[in-house]
Amino acid sequence: MGFGKMLSFNVSGIPAKLAHYVVDHFNTDEMVIEMSCGSINVDVEVVQDLLGIPNKGINMKNVRPYEKLDVAVIAWRKRYLARFVAPTNLAQSIVTSDEANSFNFRLDILMLFLTVMVECNRNGRMKEWILKSFTGYTNFSKINWFILRLCIVFLCVITHLLYVDRVKCTGLEVNRSINPIVFWNKNELKKREMLEIKRGGFSRGELHEVVVVKRNSRKTELRINDEVLNNEIESIKKHLDVMEAKKVTVQTKLDVVFNAHPHNEQGKKLIERFEKMVHSRKTRVWLAPDTPQKKK
Repeated sequence: MGFGKMLSFNVSGIPAKLAHYVVDHFNTDEMVIEMSCGSINVDVEVVQDLLGIPNKGINMKNVRPYEKLDVAVIAWRKRYLARFVAPTNLAQSIVTSDEANSFNFRLDILMLFLTVMVECNRNGRMKEWILKSFTGYTNFSKINWFILRLCIVFLCVITHLLYVDRVKCTGLEVNRSINPIVFWNKNELKKREMLEIKRGGFSRGELHEVVVVKRNSRKTELRINDEVLNNEIESIKKHLDVMEAKKVTVQTKLDVVFNAHPHNEQGKKLIERFEKMVHSRKTRVWLAPDTPQKKK
């Protein structure tokens, strides 16, 4: 469907001062970011390189919608009982689906992307205007979705990524062989913002050449894996903090019960269970992986 590289999209937010600067210097009529160090054209080629979106196929603007929803689309829509469909509903359906090539799965992905990246209702729910353009026989891979994505909402993200990719920043090492949608995240953008402000303001560096840089798919993949690992580690840390706090609470309560009723059988069983959880065999394997383990 042409969405492959978009699955690696890593920007969850843009620092306010950097955001205001780029927006203020973006000429929507000429589709160019105009700065003191030069200009960056926001055209099909640079956006295609940035997002990895194929710019070919049927232009949906030239497709006349049907008067009624197709049977397959109606069946797809009935899976969502609410009047308005939220992005979280679409995402949940994608995650739990076991039919990766089905019509429902592909339409879920498409509508999630359009809702989050292109256009949605005021309440953040899915807009259904495009559904009349599809049937159960629609080949999504032959449609040129590029045109739909070049909307002003998504251009906000695109222009900021183009800025940090094309404008040099002394003191910040940027590996341009890694695709920008993977390399840059909210934390990296914040570092960039603080460094540029410290050095006197935005767009003080020179522009990289217009020539599209050769992206290294292997380095991009490794970067994605690093991000996934770091996010997972942070998540585990938070869970461990919660567990540690609860462990102290449980231990305190067990001490109170044991001191008051040292011969209570239920209390003894709870203490046994607690000890097994804290000093589990799995924990010993993690901490000392080379230690021989007895077979059960």
